[in-house]
Amino acid sequence: MEAWLFLLRWFHFLAGITWIGMLYYFNFVQVPFFAGAEAPVRTGMITGGLVARALWWFRWGAMITFITGWLYLLHKLGQFGLQPFFSTSYGWAIFMGGIIGSLMWFNVWFIIWPAQQVVMASATRVKEGGQAIPEAAAQSLPIHGLGARAGAAEAAAEFDALLAAILPGVAPVEGSTADGTAEEGTEEAEEQEGSGAIDLELDVDVSLDEVGAGSVGAAVDRAGWAG
Repeated sequence: MEAWLFLLRWFHFLAGITWIGMLYYFNFVQVPFFAGAEAPVRTGMITGGLVARALWWFRWGAMITFITGWLYLLHKLGQFGLQPFFSTSYGWAIFMGGIIGSLMWFNVWFIIWPAQQVVMASATRVKEGGQAIPEAAAQSLPIHGLGARAGAAEAAAEFDALLAAILPGVAPVEGSTADGTAEEGTEEAEEQEGSGAIDLELDVDVSLDEVGAGSVGAAVDRAGWAG
């Protein structure tokens, strides 16, 4: 049983690192690169398989983190019992980490992934000489920068959850929890909401023009990588 728990913790930990690593890749490497790259380069990255491969590691890292995390949590609940488990800060730390991680997993599989499937399918269709999918532009509306802040908050929350699972007795560090980071990100977003309204309108217009011209690849640089 100890060997099983050891493997469960480390698969959870390694999958979580993969998930966070791909999240940072999208936020800090691919999105800034796409913002300055020529349209044929962006389209080539999408239709050539780079984006699809990155998304594969991203979503399956999330899935394995999700499955192993809940298996570990359910084992601990069965080991200690419901009331004793939630009478400790350790139990609550794992449980809250599981809830936060589950919300992020849902975001990856049911919001980000379906949206990017539309963008990639549209880029492929354009490359083959067809018309762009109109819905592809709708997947590119999030304001520049907010996706990165949300991604950083998500990564911090996931890191806390990983620590709680891999290091028994370690609770999230005060000030680095998802609530604290998310609140800070929300305040920043509110401060920029007024000044970013015009930028959002411009982004929407550009997205529609890009899709109309067949440069669907540019839409990905505005996709919200918050998962």
